[in-house]
Amino acid sequence: MLQNKNKIKKTLSVLFLLVMLYSCKTKSIVNNNQSTIVNIKAIGEKPLLIRQPYLQMVRPTTSTITWKTNLLVTNCSVVYNELNSLEKTVVKGFLTEHEGNKFNEVVIVNLKPETTYNYAIYSNGHLLETGEKIYI
Repeated sequence: MLQNKNKIKKTLSVLFLLVMLYSCKTKSIVNNNQSTIVNIKAIGEKPLLIRQPYLQMVRPTTSTITWKTNLLVTNCSVVYNELNSLEKTVVKGFLTEHEGNKFNEVVIVNLKPETTYNYAIYSNGHLLETGEKIYI
């Protein structure tokens, strides 16, 4: 009985993660070498960035970007693009409460192997970190 409950929990967790990954991905449109501005609406007070972004579970076509903020956060996302490309992609992530703070985690899929990407992290729509030093 306990094994069945654990299998069900694991299956539901995987299904939830898959739904989150595939339902939250959107792309901006590029016309005439100009990128459409990605609008992410900031809400409330800007969260405090406690731990800089870092990569986890890096695979040839997938990577998880994680950073830590205070408890003010209700949503998180990453905007990324290939180096020297104007096409930007927005991916929404999920939050995990930990020791009085929140881990912000965004899973990026369908990356091209051996390709450099720039990214920027957002919590509650507030830009917390970006730049050329931040890349996948």
